[in-house]
Amino acid sequence: MNRTLLKDCGKYFFKPAGKKKYSIVLLGFFSAILTVINYIFPGLIINSMYPDVILKQALILGCAYVCLTFIVSYLMFVLQKDIDYTNLVLCERIREQFQEIQASVDLYEKETTKFADRSKFAQMCLDRGFFSKISSLFIAFISSLILIISSFGVICIPLMVVVFLLIYACFVPLLYRCQKKVSEINFDETLVNSQLLREIETVQWNMLDLSNAKEVRSFNLSNFLTNKFNSLRKIAYKERHKKCDKSARYSFYCSIVYVIQVFVSYCFAVVCFNRQIIDVGSFLIYTGALISISTCINNFIECLVSFEAELKYFNALVDIFNEYDIGKENIGNMPVGKFESLEFKDVSFSYGNDDKYAVENISLKLHSGDKISIVGENGSGKSTFIKLLLGLYKPTKGKILINGRDVAQYDKDDVRALFAPVFQDYCLACYRISENVVLDEPYNEDKLNKALDLAGLGEKISGLEYGADTYLFYRLSESGTEMSGGEMQKLAMARAYYKNAPVLVLDEPTAALSPIAETELYEKVWNLSDTQTVLFISHRLSSCCNSDKILMFKDGRIAETGNHQKLMSDKGLYYELFSAQAANYQ
Repeated sequence: MNRTLLKDCGKYFFKPAGKKKYSIVLLGFFSAILTVINYIFPGLIINSMYPDVILKQALILGCAYVCLTFIVSYLMFVLQKDIDYTNLVLCERIREQFQEIQASVDLYEKETTKFADRSKFAQMCLDRGFFSKISSLFIAFISSLILIISSFGVICIPLMVVVFLLIYACFVPLLYRCQKKVSEINFDETLVNSQLLREIETVQWNMLDLSNAKEVRSFNLSNFLTNKFNSLRKIAYKERHKKCDKSARYSFYCSIVYVIQVFVSYCFAVVCFNRQIIDVGSFLIYTGALISISTCINNFIECLVSFEAELKYFNALVDIFNEYDIGKENIGNMPVGKFESLEFKDVSFSYGNDDKYAVENISLKLHSGDKISIVGENGSGKSTFIKLLLGLYKPTKGKILINGRDVAQYDKDDVRALFAPVFQDYCLACYRISENVVLDEPYNEDKLNKALDLAGLGEKISGLEYGADTYLFYRLSESGTEMSGGEMQKLAMARAYYKNAPVLVLDEPTAALSPIAETELYEKVWNLSDTQTVLFISHRLSSCCNSDKILMFKDGRIAETGNHQKLMSDKGLYYELFSAQAANYQ
């Protein structure tokens, strides 16, 4: 067992548990006491009724048995609830940190298979209740220890206990090995199924997501996707069948070991009873004690193996915490203050270990109030540049500065507050229109109405029965509304207007708009306040005419820069693309 991982267990779970750890000790103690009560009292009651019936003694013992069982069981119930609650609190606390990392990690890193697998196992560690696994191991150990000690006092022949434990010790390595093998098989199955599960979930999403419904029906993809799903499911079932066969074989060996232990226990008791060393009640006590020791130690081995298996999931969680330490994101947690400038200094970015850069040696400086158009052919690096700008990707080389300082020195929430992006693939939820616009910003009705008017939706929304409180789509409310593609794009724009951030980033925001709505949008964007910076990505070069500066991307580099008049007079790549598009409108 990895010592470093055990230290991490203490760091993330045992130390934060505080005094709640005593519940584990007490539960282990009471678990052993209940087991002792369950094999001692039935034997004593039988002795009080055989060979002569002593009714009063039998009744007293029966009442004591019932009362003690009830009291100890209730205390165990309370302690278990306390441990369950502690497990819930600890796991939720760690889950919050885990989710914060997921929200702050690079978008590219989050898209990798490595991060997806780690996240899945880390999530499983928390979902399965890691603190409960630790608790179960300690409870089983304490219970086993107390039962072994108490058996020496209960059984009048200590030599019998010693001999039994020596015989039992011979089976412990075999039992541990079999349990370990079952655990490894189950973990291997999880690894194999992880990739299959992602594929199956992807196919299910393609089949069932409402946004894909038009393509699925238009191209009759239902049969194709169903066959794909069934094929993947058969592979998953086949792999599971193999693993179940192996697991069942080793589980059978564990059962054989337990049967042998029970057989040895009864042999001891039968020999003692035959030699009249013990009476009928003691026969029940002896067999009960020996079988209880066997069961409890078996349970301890099972908990130990289970805990070792859980450490593999816990390891994924620790790896994520160590590799993506939130503290590393902010060196000084400085507030950004008033936005003045944003600078790229020799910034390059490559996907993975690819030597080819998506953007390479980008150096430029944007000032407050700049109105910038970003143009270029598909694959020229525009989207990668924007993701770097928004902090969704980290540069492979170079630095990004805000107000002259490295962006890593600022509080990440302050940095995010600088930008109001509108992506081409915007996200709208099935909630109220107002909620889709305001999100987590402070609610202000006048500001909301102004943002909707600015986006060209004021008249449309005010004409609805519930106004801005109308639900988007019909999934959560029958009184919802269905918007056109252009209207939903305007709603995404209203969200950016409402945030009123210093930097407005528009990534192809006019794809679903009519020519008139597109022209209106351009006029509004270029006439925004002198202090608001605008970055506008568009394939329609006619939208760039009024911008202060145009950045022409090609092969991951800024090939040309300048305003519309300058670039047209240079007769370079921008001139060629603009002229080609203009010819289509003649």
